[in-house]
Amino acid sequence: MAWSTSDPGVRRALTPAQETVLYRIAQEALANVAKHARARHAWVTLDAAGDQGQLQVRDDGTGLSPPAAWTRSVASSG
Repeated sequence: MAWSTSDPGVRRALTPAQETVLYRIAQEALANVAKHARARHAWVTLDAAGDQGQLQVRDDGTGLSPPAAWTRSVASSG
């Protein structure tokens, strides 16, 4: 698999298995953006330091509105 980053240290910090997992997560997130968000743009950011990593997928599409039952459940459990 080929990919690039603005920080070459990120690639060195990841094992091949980690690369694959992050690739699949990003792939699914972008598929969801394309299918549901009606976005015009999407951004994928990967940061890694030591054994910690963060994959962020953002878009400029429509947001997700949680169902009313879920909102009530969260509010009552707090």
